[in-house]
Amino acid sequence: MSRLLITGARAPVALEIARNLHRHGHMVFTADSLRFPLAANSRAVSTYYKIPSPRDGIAAYTRALLEIIHREHIDYLIPTCEEIFYIAFIRERLSPYCHVCCGDFDLLSRLHSKLEVLNLCRALPVQIPATQVIDDVSTVTAEALSGRVVKGEFCRFGTGVLLHPTHRQLCQLRQQLHGRLLLQQKLTGNEYCSYAIVVNGEVFAEAIYRPTHRLTSAAGIYFEPVVHPAISQFIAEFCRHYKFDGQVGFDVMIVDDQVYLLECNPRCTSGVHLLAEMDLFAAFTGTRKAEAVLQPAMITLPMLLIGLPLALKDLRLRQWYRDFRRARDAIQQKGDKPFLLFSLRSLGELIIRAWRQRLPLRQASTVDIEWDGEPIL
Repeated sequence: MSRLLITGARAPVALEIARNLHRHGHMVFTADSLRFPLAANSRAVSTYYKIPSPRDGIAAYTRALLEIIHREHIDYLIPTCEEIFYIAFIRERLSPYCHVCCGDFDLLSRLHSKLEVLNLCRALPVQIPATQVIDDVSTVTAEALSGRVVKGEFCRFGTGVLLHPTHRQLCQLRQQLHGRLLLQQKLTGNEYCSYAIVVNGEVFAEAIYRPTHRLTSAAGIYFEPVVHPAISQFIAEFCRHYKFDGQVGFDVMIVDDQVYLLECNPRCTSGVHLLAEMDLFAAFTGTRKAEAVLQPAMITLPMLLIGLPLALKDLRLRQWYRDFRRARDAIQQKGDKPFLLFSLRSLGELIIRAWRQRLPLRQASTVDIEWDGEPIL
């Protein structure tokens, strides 16, 4: 039996990993900077630790992690959300005491950039959409915006992205974001997402899926597994080429049978829900490979509260019902505690934070762990 610490306990993916590790006989601890993160409610978690936000100071964050590692005799540390960049930054401080399941900070930071990741992958079996940096928004014409997408170099959940940009929207986005803005070729095709657990350049677990129901243009709540050899080949060659370690997800689009790279998420993604029946500890430790199941997974509450009204609006009720019946709920599972009331408590904490900080709810859900390329202090 190993003792594992999972950070980013607010995320459904952290809950999924915690349950999987516990089911395979390991002791699981979780940590986050929220009072009521989702995974803290699970019977799979021995102890939840509330720790400082890494954005508020890396020194206090490092001390808190080291204290947990020493107190609980942690063998493995698994980051799941954007705190992974801070953990990668301090990995040398942590690795003498436990195995840290993430890669090199310099590589992760380049993968996080929606510009740098394209440069990293130009020699690999994937197409790169035409992309340029917007140096001065005042010089961008309406003609230049036509057939293009505007996005921030560092953005998440579809925020900081303009799919049909006007010059006025571009100027507003420039005021909202501090990093570079990118002007990118707009592609039309089928979008796919992925998730892989990689050890020393070798893929030990992989899931490719389509987010067929979404909260927004980016945030998926329903994950339809697929098999796509060309995407798998790209992931394998990327990991082998860079001797990648840890977790990685790529968003791609298939256009005329060609794989186009959209972005990379060098952390855990929702694809882990499709690996729930596999031994994830064996994958994280590189001892046995795991394959995704073909049953879809979903986040049930938003599927009911948001997905159902959208299906009614778009006259897709039959498809929604068929999908709903086929999928496994990633949150509420037999043998664990009830999650409905705790989920509402978690949501309430984020709503209060959004109100206090005058932020959109999506931004409030990650503002304390985000990293957008700024110096870590």
